[in-house]
Amino acid sequence: MQLIYILKLSDSKTSVEVVTQETLADFSHMPFDSGVTLNYIYVKNDTVFIVETSTDDRTERDDEVRILSADTGKEIYDRIFENTNFAVNVVDGGLLVSTLDGWTYISPDGQEKSGSDDISPFSKAGFLLVDETICIATNIEGLLSLDVN
Repeated sequence: MQLIYILKLSDSKTSVEVVTQETLADFSHMPFDSGVTLNYIYVKNDTVFIVETSTDDRTERDDEVRILSADTGKEIYDRIFENTNFAVNVVDGGLLVSTLDGWTYISPDGQEKSGSDDISPFSKAGFLLVDETICIATNIEGLLSLDVN
């Protein structure tokens, strides 16, 4: 197991305190084992996004997305997405999850907005939040956008 500590700087900025401790599954990938677990952590100001990705075989992937307050350690959001293509940090925003059924944007406060657009071909593109719109810079299609308001 991996231990993740969320620390908070004191008001005097002379010490830190442990806000919370999280236990994540170890990265696992054996040459003859089809199961893989990966952990991704994104920090947005006072918010910590934790994505635990697991695969049962080469074609099925599930992502558990959790959001924690870095100030209090309390969990703001927890959801498992099945059959995901990817989960990606959105610059100046939250997290975008692409599934076989469409997409879900999760803001830092845990609010969701979903759509049915297939954005799976753009998993290596750049994602930026501008005025409640995710702008996707792609090599082939140019600039695409998703309204998350």
